[in-house]
Amino acid sequence: MPSATRQLPKSVAISRRRWGYVVWGVALGFVFIPEILAALPLTESQLPFPTISRMTGHLEYEHAEWEIFPTMMTVFVLYSLWRVPPATTSGGNTTDTGPQRTPGGRLTFHPSPEQASVFDDEVVRDVLFALRVVGVALAITLITLWSFHHWPNQYVTSPDGTRTKQANYHVAYFLYGSIGFFWLFLPSITGFVKGKDAEFPSLFRTVANLEAWIGRPRTRPASERIGKAIAWLVSFILVWGMVFLMMHLTLYPFPNITHILNHGG
Repeated sequence: MPSATRQLPKSVAISRRRWGYVVWGVALGFVFIPEILAALPLTESQLPFPTISRMTGHLEYEHAEWEIFPTMMTVFVLYSLWRVPPATTSGGNTTDTGPQRTPGGRLTFHPSPEQASVFDDEVVRDVLFALRVVGVALAITLITLWSFHHWPNQYVTSPDGTRTKQANYHVAYFLYGSIGFFWLFLPSITGFVKGKDAEFPSLFRTVANLEAWIGRPRTRPASERIGKAIAWLVSFILVWGMVFLMMHLTLYPFPNITHILNHGG
């Protein structure tokens, strides 16, 4: 790193691996916490913005052509994981011109000699990255507040005088759209076109890193077996949640869609 670059104190420096936990933890929190709360009776109507699944269902209802995108994304993720496994094709390659992954785990056609383990363990002390993180969070917040200012909440009054808040889809479009742009699209397209990684690993590499950390070798064989079992269970729950979410987006309001299609059971 150039000597002119300002650096954070060593005590607060964070590796790329840990930045992945922070970045994806926040992103998944914005998605899964509202989804879990919405599953509770009478809770969804109290949320400040609709869930991403309800927003997608509304978009598909208004424009049927949008139903293509959730299935396309599901197939793309599964196909890319099968053809270009992150565990074996991330970095460390300078000759293969076919599809591979950057050291951070993103799809690209640009070979990189850097090993994935070196990328994960590299410490990020650049103040500019911390400022970019704060800047992105501030930009998403301002975009969301701007949309709320232009499209405030609407209420419907029933004959008995009860006021019910309508789902504010405009706020959801800007909130989830900006998260998808900054967290997914921008790092992915930069890695694909230029072979340049973001300062944090991809989502699936972060899940793999978390599993490896939980199941790390221990002094006692019994503790090591328990750790590996917990690691496998944690990664299974995370992947299951993401697959369930994709099904929820594609067939909203899955799994309740069976009650809609077959009222008699």
